[in-house]
Amino acid sequence: MADAEAADGRVTFVGAGPGHGDPLTSRAARAIADADVVIRPSGLARAGVIEHTREGAEILDGVTMSPEQVAAVYARAAAEGLRVARIHLGDAVREGRTQEEVDLCAGLGVETEIVPGVSLVLVPGVSLVVGVGAGKGAPAEEIVGLIEEALVDAGLSAACVAALATVDTKAAEPGIVEAAARFGVPVLTYSADELAGVDVPNPSDAPLTTVGTPSVAEAAALLGGSGGGCGSGGSGGGGELLVPKRKSAPGCRAPRVTCAIVRCGPVARAPRVSAPDPNKTGRTIKESE
Repeated sequence: MADAEAADGRVTFVGAGPGHGDPLTSRAARAIADADVVIRPSGLARAGVIEHTREGAEILDGVTMSPEQVAAVYARAAAEGLRVARIHLGDAVREGRTQEEVDLCAGLGVETEIVPGVSLVLVPGVSLVVGVGAGKGAPAEEIVGLIEEALVDAGLSAACVAALATVDTKAAEPGIVEAAARFGVPVLTYSADELAGVDVPNPSDAPLTTVGTPSVAEAAALLGGSGGGCGSGGSGGGGELLVPKRKSAPGCRAPRVTCAIVRCGPVARAPRVSAPDPNKTGRTIKESE
């Protein structure tokens, strides 16, 4: 009987679209409703998504979980025959770790299914630069989760993120490097003096004390949007701040991540189901390149 139950274990990677319920596909809704365990992005409690979970289901915050903790849930699925729904905002197919986790499940003998989600994208040629501020040791999951939520709330898509940007002393911060790799984009870096020279709407004493500038996320995004992260698709001459600084909400502890989003050209939105580019990798570059 135990072996039969174990054979029923399944992990479904679910794309929740923008996270507001209306664009949720029927397959995604069924996968969430059938799950014994739901792993959701931090803050995803919008009506129309989490309300699909059945009574008694275990709901976990994926942003606060380490890869080892996620793997332990998959191991439980194998041992106990659990049905797990791993929810991603936008399209689950685009999430960088999905294939790694599919391979992990295969090694555990757990069946997997990927349910794509509907995402909102920008017209070709339009680029976004995401400024990131992160405390030492901030996990990639917290950084990616915050960026994804900021994009969704603004009706934007990860498909048009051209670069992450931050202060140069954070160029090798593991969480930022991994986050860039997941989005398949480079990391632009700027000195504290360069960042301090940018006029921003939300300066703060905290980064001024720790890294020597009153703004990292907004200032880095604006500098990146002025040309460094826009490439040929940018409008040049400066970017527009679409999403002012926002902080992560990692449950009961203090946030360690901030982000801000700048566009480099006019926005036009259209729905599509997107697929990942397996050839993209993250790298770190200086603005002077």
